[in-house]
Amino acid sequence: TTAQLPAGYFEALGSMTYCLPNKTSLSREILYRQLKEDPGRRVWAHPGLKRFLEEQYHRLFLARDIHLVEHQGERHPAHSVLAAEFDRSRNTITLRPIWAGTDAAENVSRHVQLLKKDPLCTLSFELDLGKAWQAEFTNALLDNGFVPRLVFPHAGVSDVVVFQRLMEEPLP
Repeated sequence: TTAQLPAGYFEALGSMTYCLPNKTSLSREILYRQLKEDPGRRVWAHPGLKRFLEEQYHRLFLARDIHLVEHQGERHPAHSVLAAEFDRSRNTITLRPIWAGTDAAENVSRHVQLLKKDPLCTLSFELDLGKAWQAEFTNALLDNGFVPRLVFPHAGVSDVVVFQRLMEEPLP
């Protein structure tokens, strides 16, 4: 945001931390403006994310029905798949789940280790809360140092929660 932005026209979703080429960090507020009435939504989330989502939805006055999803012992494929988008102009990498598998935590950890070799220093992970299967990545993200930072309303099938991890931080 800049000083020229009129106050009160946008809602703050939260902030993201970005790294500049000289490795100093810069926090940027992310703003949002909904231009039509929000009809409410159903979202799917892991219990570890429930409190964060409740706080965000309450603060933003968004009506959401949060359905909790947990692994109940059902069979899953052995391997998960992630997509990586590199934005060199912003020094960021964004990961998105393509397929859930039992190796999600290991896969996320391997991605973090591999991406630490790249000079880009900000790593984000986006989960679409409209796809129940993506909730299975929550523990893997939390266990690998990712922190939920904000929720983008209507950014996917439903809302998208953005996790962030600064690459200079050591693995847990």
